[in-house]
Amino acid sequence: MSITGCHASLTNKIKVFAASSLVKPLNTILNQYRYSDLDTEVAVHYGGSNNLKSQIELGAPADVYISADPHLIRALTKGHIVSGSPSPIASNYAAILAPMSSSSRVRTIHDLTKTSVRIAMAGPNVPAGRLARDLLQNLSLQNEFGSNFTNLVHEKIISHETSARGVVSKILLGEVDAGFAFQSDSHNSKKIRNVSLPKTALVGTSYLAAAVSRENHAAQKFVDYLTTPTAESEFTRNGFGAPYPLSSIFSILD
Repeated sequence: MSITGCHASLTNKIKVFAASSLVKPLNTILNQYRYSDLDTEVAVHYGGSNNLKSQIELGAPADVYISADPHLIRALTKGHIVSGSPSPIASNYAAILAPMSSSSRVRTIHDLTKTSVRIAMAGPNVPAGRLARDLLQNLSLQNEFGSNFTNLVHEKIISHETSARGVVSKILLGEVDAGFAFQSDSHNSKKIRNVSLPKTALVGTSYLAAAVSRENHAAQKFVDYLTTPTAESEFTRNGFGAPYPLSSIFSILD
């Protein structure tokens, strides 16, 4: 999916490859940016962060990459495919989502293992899928759920999606009873909700943005805008957390 913000007499054009979980805030930020830089047209292509990384590695014409998984953007910088310095722009947490309806079959975590419950989860190479598996591992370490909890939940998975948005779509369509995505996916929603999780099991991620080429000043200007209070407030308004310092993110990865 792509969206374009433009203005007459443009001198710069940049293409942003962005994690699909950012659709709501980034579309608004794009509209705001149009009035901040009248000389630049920004086109945004949304997708799973891992798929976008693969496309960039294959030579796709991306000027900015925004990933929901710092591991992916770190790999591109280490491989000298992305030369711009990554900037943290937001954070998020893994979540178990279920329909808001009173007839929902999943009200608590324990309900995930009930007979005939259907679950959607993103693939293991997708940020939301990796976080979901880490979340299940954390839950399995707690006595309340037991070491076999992960296996019991995996038996209920009927759909493996390519992005968190794919998981949300399955829930909204009524094709599954619950799904693993991000906390922000249910923010201000009247149709889906977060299933309560113990704080000790929470698993988070950081969103990083980088200009693919450090020489692309228009791309770097857009990345810089994503770190402004205006952009941060839009991320917050859509259920995302404040960004973590880059040094702390990379210290964990390294």
